[in-house]
Amino acid sequence: MKFKDLKQTLLESNADFRKKYYTRNLALELGHLITLHRVRKGVTQEELAVLLGTQQPSVARAERGKVVPSVTFLERVAEKLGMLLVIDFREASTHTIGITIGSQRGYVASPIQLNALIPYSTNQNTTY
Repeated sequence: MKFKDLKQTLLESNADFRKKYYTRNLALELGHLITLHRVRKGVTQEELAVLLGTQQPSVARAERGKVVPSVTFLERVAEKLGMLLVIDFREASTHTIGITIGSQRGYVASPIQLNALIPYSTNQNTTY
């Protein structure tokens, strides 16, 4: 049996497996976003740590999903990378919610959607 088929069978027949499969790992998601945008900006962990006034292991722990970064930490990361942190609540209509950040598309299993570190420019001509 292929893994894909086994996974589908377990999702359909095993409530415990389904619950664990769809459990969201916020720390890993946020870590991935920090890494993704840091690398896109050509910044090393050490350089980001200096910009943040912290040590490189702190950045590494956040990127590996070992800790859930605070909103303050995420705001500082976004600012130092020239971006804006956006947190958005959405209605959950299915088990998964698609998220798009830049050209990256992923799926999270939660009614809370975090679109973090979206590129931001202060030179936008936007009227509110």
